[in-house]
Amino acid sequence: MATDYLELNREVLEELKESHPVKYRSLKLYLECQNIYAKTGDWDQAAAHWNAWAENLLAERKKLEESGEWQVTKRTPFGTEGKNILTRHWLNAARVDFSNVYFITKTMNNENNNKNNSYSKARLRVLVNDLLFRDFIFPSDAIFWNAKFRNDVTFSYATIEGDANFQNAVFTRSAWFLGTTFYSRVGFENAKFKRDANFGDVKFSKNSKFSNATFNGAAWFREAIFSSDTSFREATFSVEAWFGKTIFKGVACFNEAIFSGYTRLEHVTFSGDAWFNGAKFSNDAWFGKIAFSGDAWFKEAKFNRGAWFDDTTFNRNANFQLAQFEQPALFLRAQFRQKADFSSIRSEKGFSLHEARFQVVPDFNEAAFHAPPVLDAVHVDEQLTAKRGAWPFRFRHVPEPGENAKRISRNFRALGKMAHEARDWLNEMEFFAQEIRARRFGQDFPFGKNMGRFWFGLIYEKASNFGRSFARPLVLWAVTTALFAALYAALASERGAWNGWDALYLSVRHGLVVGGLVRTGHMQQVIEAMFGEMGSGLALLMMGQTIVSAFFLFLFFLAVRNHFRIR
Repeated sequence: MATDYLELNREVLEELKESHPVKYRSLKLYLECQNIYAKTGDWDQAAAHWNAWAENLLAERKKLEESGEWQVTKRTPFGTEGKNILTRHWLNAARVDFSNVYFITKTMNNENNNKNNSYSKARLRVLVNDLLFRDFIFPSDAIFWNAKFRNDVTFSYATIEGDANFQNAVFTRSAWFLGTTFYSRVGFENAKFKRDANFGDVKFSKNSKFSNATFNGAAWFREAIFSSDTSFREATFSVEAWFGKTIFKGVACFNEAIFSGYTRLEHVTFSGDAWFNGAKFSNDAWFGKIAFSGDAWFKEAKFNRGAWFDDTTFNRNANFQLAQFEQPALFLRAQFRQKADFSSIRSEKGFSLHEARFQVVPDFNEAAFHAPPVLDAVHVDEQLTAKRGAWPFRFRHVPEPGENAKRISRNFRALGKMAHEARDWLNEMEFFAQEIRARRFGQDFPFGKNMGRFWFGLIYEKASNFGRSFARPLVLWAVTTALFAALYAALASERGAWNGWDALYLSVRHGLVVGGLVRTGHMQQVIEAMFGEMGSGLALLMMGQTIVSAFFLFLFFLAVRNHFRIR
């Protein structure tokens, strides 16, 4: 014979009938569903009984909306209030209240009686067949505040039209919310999930809060959609936290959350800001292939194991200031499209930016790396824009409006230090070049402050591409040698026994520096044939050529050294 759950819970119902009529009605309707399930073994029939009640109420609400008599306001933190008598009456009839209820199955009740524990002594202990709310329609607010679920419970594919309050709820066994739709606010603050919790494919239409929630088992939010702001602030994930393909359309707050197990946020979309400030990851954390459309905050976050940000896109600011990486941190092929702040981070193991791309020069000032960072194929976009200026600088390269030249040069200097520690000479030279360029017209000026640095940097760039070009100094040396040869020919005596090759010979000898300092017999004959006696003016001219040529040859050999890193 099927168990009569209304009779089994008669004392609780009688106690609630006068003192808590909403809770009485909610519990009585739910126990009727339990009776149908006990008799038929078909939960669909039980759910149909509940939903018939809910659909009648929703039909009444539609009539109120059509007549313009539906007027509501939201309470804080949870609940809905009516502004007129008809709306308040409907809300009172549609509200479901299971607050402070201890749900226990028959099998678990026998075990509890034997153990004589706190569940068996609970004042609002309710015995049921199975903890099922699957496919239920909740027409208005659903209150499960401080409820206790002593066995596996499922709300899968349920629909909650009003606010859902699960604050302080305790789920002793697995909790299933697969495919559930929440049309209004959701609160799981301080809730305790002692085993697995599955929120896969759930739709959160309004604000949702899991602040201080505890997940002692696996927490799955795969393909869930959070259409508004959500908070997991100070939540604890003891096992696996999986947010694969989850969509956060509002602000997603995980500040000071604790992730003790494996954390996987793969293919997640953050349309608003994402906050992980002060979060702690004790196991591997995977943030690969994520799209951050808002600001991404990881300030003071701590990663005790590997941190993967491969193929992740940061469309706005990314802040990792003071973050700690105890194991390798990988940002392979990551895209940073606005400011990236890695200042004062600490990395104990490998830190890789292989093929990462920064549209704004990142900030690594005061970053500490105990192992050389990997900067292979890292790319920083051009930070300066050509602007028209006064003569002699008709075009000058300056930062974009709103950018600070001092900040750009400082950040490039920090990148150069990283490249030096990694013995990545090519990137070190590139970042040094960008630092010098960024200082112009912001810190260094052609006339006035840091004038020497300005002109030296400009000549160094144009003559050798900051010590990276073989061709430029070699071509400039050849051009100046030819010019001095022409100058020697123009100044030579027309009556002397010389020709153009003599002028070129004289210029090449002085262009080779050492050759100009050593006077050979032939060289002396050429000078006498072209000029007779060598006066002070000619000597100064030759000395000038030697200095200019020495400068270009120095730049040429510097490029050779930089290319092959000869020490």
